Amino acid sequence: MSNNGMPERIKSAISVIAPQLTEVMAVGVAESERRCAGIKHNIHPYLRPSMMRAIVHGELVTRMLPEGWDVVGKSRQNGQILLACPDMSFRFLKENIRLHPGGTPPAGHNIARKAYYRNPLLEANLFSGDEGIPEPIRAIILWDWIDRDDRDRGVTSRVVHTIGEGSWGSAVPCDLSLPVVNETGFYEHLQFDGDDEDVDFFQASISEQENAGA
Repeated sequence: MSNNGMPERIKSAISVIAPQLTEVMAVGVAESERRCAGIKHNIHPYLRPSMMRAIVHGELVTRMLPEGWDVVGKSRQNGQILLACPDMSFRFLKENIRLHPGGTPPAGHNIARKAYYRNPLLEANLFSGDEGIPEPIRAIILWDWIDRDDRDRGVTSRVVHTIGEGSWGSAVPCDLSLPVVNETGFYEHLQFDGDDEDVDFFQASISEQENAGA
């Protein structure tokens, strides 16, 4: 098994923003619950995730982010959040393992989102750009409640790197899954699972109970 350092580049970059993500997501959980008080989540499951996106976006754009980081994307398009740093971008999406195998929502029909999901394998990316320069890395930050019935417990968050669009009812192909946020901040472990064709796939154990529901 080989390692060209691309996963470590992602790990290094996301570790810089992890403390701010931990803080803004904690604010997002508390504020979304306060503003949606009295509205039953099982009847209106879309409301709190939408509120969460709006609050997290507002927190991110008003905070002093680490050097080189910026909030981009078009927030008027369903609360889109895109975090960017040099040569990398991270789209902020809600995970839902009950609807989407593996938890990552598919790209859907949007052309720009399809393009964002189509990436070379991290192993191949080292040589895929012009003159041997790696292409910019496009990844996704997925978040979900630890317990959707006890949302005050907070959220989990992880980075995935997609290598295809996926489709409804099937798992989105990914070659990296890396937990980034919990009570203590950034996790310090990666688990590598190689397949029979000697391609490195990076997996994190995410339980169905921890990631159930929208």
